[in-house]
Amino acid sequence: RDPSSLSELTRARCREGKNAEGRKLFEEVIASARQKLGDTNVLLGDLLHNFGNYLFFDEKKPGAASGPYLQALMIRRCTHDDHLSDTLCNLGSAPQQSAKSEEAEKCFRDALELIQKLVRRTPARTEDQMKLGSVQWQLAQVLRERQRLEEAEELLVEASQVFEKASQDL
Repeated sequence: RDPSSLSELTRARCREGKNAEGRKLFEEVIASARQKLGDTNVLLGDLLHNFGNYLFFDEKKPGAASGPYLQALMIRRCTHDDHLSDTLCNLGSAPQQSAKSEEAEKCFRDALELIQKLVRRTPARTEDQMKLGSVQWQLAQVLRERQRLEEAEELLVEASQVFEKASQDL
């Protein structure tokens, strides 16, 4: 199964109140992928990331999502996966929801660094510009929670400039 169809199937289980079935399905497919594809396959990284999303967004368990996100992060770092920044952002959101803002800040800063590099390489891609603004905004929220208001304000100004530029490019 591909990761997106598995995610849809498990979300359906969640909507039906069958969270345990959705979780078990993810765990079985991940175990099978790990056995058949190895521990560093990109598809396994996608599955782990999607499992983290399922735990975080569908089951509302950000603390439980950190484990799969960390595993996906290791794979995506090794394979230079294009979705590494997505995993870092979600990994940053999980501790932020669990009141671990120091961890969240580190993840968002790592994601920001990656996205800034991507935007420098392909400045014309509006999607990347929007992602940059989003990460700047998320990091600013973490900094605000940590009472680092001047730094948060600077990031929010930068984010609004990025969003404004991106909207002109649409």
